[in-house]
Amino acid sequence: MTADGGNPRIVSESQNDEVDPTWAPDGNSLVFGRHQQSAQPLVSTVNLRTGQPSIISGSEGLFSPRLSPDGRFIAAFDVSNGGEVLLFDRETQKWSVSINSKTLGFGFLQWSNDGKSLYLPALGDSHLPALYRLRIADHRLQQLATLKIPEGTTGFWTGWAGVAPDGSLLVMRDLGIQEIYALDVDLP
Repeated sequence: MTADGGNPRIVSESQNDEVDPTWAPDGNSLVFGRHQQSAQPLVSTVNLRTGQPSIISGSEGLFSPRLSPDGRFIAAFDVSNGGEVLLFDRETQKWSVSINSKTLGFGFLQWSNDGKSLYLPALGDSHLPALYRLRIADHRLQQLATLKIPEGTTGFWTGWAGVAPDGSLLVMRDLGIQEIYALDVDLP
């Protein structure tokens, strides 16, 4: 539906799980991850004017795609190689390895507002999470901060970082709990 509201319309009627959508800058398409039953995940796009989906070439085994603000790059994780962060250049139609995240255990990717960097929260130690920035031009990884959280970060998923409109960083700390209950029930 439009930002002003209105009637929602179906974008895809696939039987696959379609997750992590990112709007293209022109608003005419979405890039998203597709998890197929008994197959590797992959990255797809859908043209919102025609409804035509297409698979991004070479994206088999990749998940959690994020489209850059200018629409040129797609960043995604490679599950088959221990969590490498790959970058797809939509102009050259080629994937390249940006960094191997296996040792750091990166969470959700987040583009900087100018599209020159990716922010990567690392949760190798939940009591001492860190935030990194990966510069796209030279693939240089820089640790920005280490956060001391005595109670640790909790929650089902890995860490999330975001960027506010003014460029300041946002980091989520999930204090939610998950509990299991046993109930005695008397049925008739």
